[in-house]
Amino acid sequence: MSQLKQAAIQTIPAPAGVFFSYADRVLETPSGAICVAATLDPKCTVRCFDGPHVQTLRPRLPPEVVHETAFPERATLVDRSGRWWFATGHGLFRLKQDQLRTNFGSPFDLRLLPDRESRRVFENSHGALWITTLKFGERRTRWEFGLFRWTPANSELRDYSSDLPDKAREREVTSVAETANGEIWIGLGQPGGLFRLRADHFEEIPDPLSGTIKAMLRDRHGRLWIASSQSGLGRVDEPSSVNATVRKYIRADGLSSDQIWCLVEDRNGYIYLGIARGVDRLDPNSGEITHLTSADGLPPGDIRSATIDFHGNLWFLTSRGLSEYRPLTAIKPSRLVTRIMGIHIDGVGAPISAIGETNTSLKTIPWYRNAMQVDFGTVDFVAPEQVRYQFHLEGGVPGWSTPSSAQGVQFSNLAPGHYRILVRAVTPGGVMDALPAIVTFSISPPFWKRWWFIVLATTVALSLLFLWHRTYLNRQLGLERIRSQIAMDLHDDIGATLSRIAVMSEATMARLKNNDVLASNALGEIAETSRTLVDGMSDIVWSIDPRRDCLRDVIARLRAFGSGILESKGVCWTCQDVSDAGACELSPDQRRQLYLICKEAINNIARHSGASIATLRIQVRNAHLRVEIEDNGCGMQMQSGSGLGLKSMRTRAARLGGAVEVSDNNAQGVRITVSLPMKKMRSA
Repeated sequence: MSQLKQAAIQTIPAPAGVFFSYADRVLETPSGAICVAATLDPKCTVRCFDGPHVQTLRPRLPPEVVHETAFPERATLVDRSGRWWFATGHGLFRLKQDQLRTNFGSPFDLRLLPDRESRRVFENSHGALWITTLKFGERRTRWEFGLFRWTPANSELRDYSSDLPDKAREREVTSVAETANGEIWIGLGQPGGLFRLRADHFEEIPDPLSGTIKAMLRDRHGRLWIASSQSGLGRVDEPSSVNATVRKYIRADGLSSDQIWCLVEDRNGYIYLGIARGVDRLDPNSGEITHLTSADGLPPGDIRSATIDFHGNLWFLTSRGLSEYRPLTAIKPSRLVTRIMGIHIDGVGAPISAIGETNTSLKTIPWYRNAMQVDFGTVDFVAPEQVRYQFHLEGGVPGWSTPSSAQGVQFSNLAPGHYRILVRAVTPGGVMDALPAIVTFSISPPFWKRWWFIVLATTVALSLLFLWHRTYLNRQLGLERIRSQIAMDLHDDIGATLSRIAVMSEATMARLKNNDVLASNALGEIAETSRTLVDGMSDIVWSIDPRRDCLRDVIARLRAFGSGILESKGVCWTCQDVSDAGACELSPDQRRQLYLICKEAINNIARHSGASIATLRIQVRNAHLRVEIEDNGCGMQMQSGSGLGLKSMRTRAARLGGAVEVSDNNAQGVRITVSLPMKKMRSA
């Protein structure tokens, strides 16, 4: 934003006891005097400034004009020939020439439209005057606004009132302008409107500015500028075009206000806008806007009237005085410096210098404290209320934010990652920061998103998958071994037995034909062999039954088997589950081998021990399954047999990773201990 030397603006305060009204107008006479016309004063007072001296002048007007009680805003004009024109409630009056004090004492030499009120006066490039009027309608039912043109060459007064659109007759023509090709444009009062006179016909301009059109200005390039009391500034680049369009400037484009009271152009082509509490200077080429306020030397108050004098200096009028602005003394704009004034992480403030910082880095922020507030600001001694700020979150939402006057921004639920917050000050004319203020920080991810946890979790998952797969393969291999063993048993044992039954059956049939007395013995042998075959088949089916996976089922079958074979021999058979080991789950191979080991031991007791008591005891001890089978028989040394049964038992136990121990107390019986590791079993 431009900063101006105090010498660029010089203010002449209003005379003691005098306050300029909102409707007063500043103008320059052909002799170079700067005057202020009191347009609300029925006496049409004019104050002309000559340095510190002020001349107060009043024209000689008829009594009915001077003594009006109601005096709305009316224009005062000095034409190109130096003559003064005063719009009154009883017509338009002209004085002879620009003699100021001398001529103001002389009577007027021309009076136009005495039957109606004159409101505003505009002089075109040919010296003709356009006059807006107010009068009761023909039926005296309402007030109607009119428009006249007076041509000084032939003193012709032409009435355009009947040609005006209904909107113009109802709202009043508040401003008049002339384009480069001589067309007349008119702006209307509230709620606004724009028309142009082409071929004696008024055409409405589409999409005009809303609100009263306070002023219109044609610049050196032929563009037409339009000031509105509500909707900012309008620009028509080609007013003579058939499809003339209005480009609009509002606060979002950098204007200080959407209420514009007057317009003036300097010799450099800048457009000055009189607004509340200052002046906006617009560069039409770049769009840059500079704001002038009382800090630059302007008196406080709204700028309602402005003009440019013969020397190129601008004059601005407020209620407190008249200011002269010399554009050539303005200096180049300087850069603003944006500073980070405060940082709060999850409500806790971070250490920041008291004067702010332009570049700061924060320590890594944990993922659960991902809410941040950043406060910022800058120093502008010219017009701090015009400074806007933009921010950009690198690593987050792309692009810069919309300029805003807010001096802080909040971010919540920031994802883990690396971020940079860039903040810069923006003026209505564009970005003025050489470098933005920067906040750099990182948010750490939660532990379950860090690389080491991901590697560890992947390793554990793969290990579990490997163990499951290995267990599955071992189980499948066990099943295959069981199937192979069953196939061998079926082939070797069952098959051989069936073959024996077939041979014995054929031999028995031959004996029956010959009435051999040994046939009955052969039939008994066949029956015994068949029962053995059935028992073998029952063992095979039981060993592969998936419903019999618990050790409890093995105990139940051993109890039943021991009862069937031992009690018939007069042996007292007892089974004990000491430590509730029956809840253990066994694989088919484990179940089969354990059952066959115990079955072989029970068979040995029934055949060779001569015992009266036999006991099966199962318990879990030191991570091992311990099975004890003992009797009170004659002992191993007194038993007859080849000893192949004990060898088979040890082979089967070794297959399960266990061992078989035999304790022989001769006449006091035998104890067979089977120890199997628990890791080879599955806990139910």
